[in-house]
Amino acid sequence: MRPCHSLLLGSLLCCLAFWARAAAEPARQWRTLELSWTAERAVADPFDFVHVRFSAVFTGPAGVRVEVPGFWDGERQWKIRFTPTAPGAWTYATQFSDASDAGLQGRRGTLEVQPAAGDGTHRHGGFLKTSADGRYLTYADGTPFFWLSDTWWAAPAVNVPFDCFRRQVEARAAQGYTVYQAHGHRPLFADSQLGALEAARQGDAETLRYWRETDRYIACGDEHGMVGMFGFARGDLLDALSLDELK
Repeated sequence: MRPCHSLLLGSLLCCLAFWARAAAEPARQWRTLELSWTAERAVADPFDFVHVRFSAVFTGPAGVRVEVPGFWDGERQWKIRFTPTAPGAWTYATQFSDASDAGLQGRRGTLEVQPAAGDGTHRHGGFLKTSADGRYLTYADGTPFFWLSDTWWAAPAVNVPFDCFRRQVEARAAQGYTVYQAHGHRPLFADSQLGALEAARQGDAETLRYWRETDRYIACGDEHGMVGMFGFARGDLLDALSLDELK
């Protein structure tokens, strides 16, 4: 799906993006949950980020409060992905720019989050942060993170099909790499010229196809403990955009 701030060169999608598991699996700390709602009415332009806004406020143990933006997922479907940062009871409440739409506004719920589990520090260490002295990166639990990166600027793209990307991820993860740098400005399908910049400017079936396939690439890296660092545009591609379009 669309990253809200992917238009600027060098914007990073540092994705410890622990994608949604089956609904029957319990919610866990540091594992992303995907929640979905259906709007009562369709939105004329779901990518009008100035006037169309959907989010949820999650409140957890010790009063921690996190607001997470949502995204459009076709027709009247909207989703939010949330990664609990602590085990215990969480509540959430949604908010939508059109407060009269009861499908998205004021939807409330609870989550009972289990402690982190799974193999690999990326499953239980949490998000990345800087160390206390600002000299290096660590996981949220303090475990040092060593940034060893390979650069795959051509991915995701039609000339780097998913199976090729998956094999590369498996090979680099086995060699101890922790990060891959990628660039989504190229077309992703042979029958389309849509790249990341165009896919962040129009809300239609072609856009949905682009971001759903991009999701597969990011999830593959995550499954192998690799962080994705994405720059979704070259500097020369930004020259053609107006200030309003960049915003």
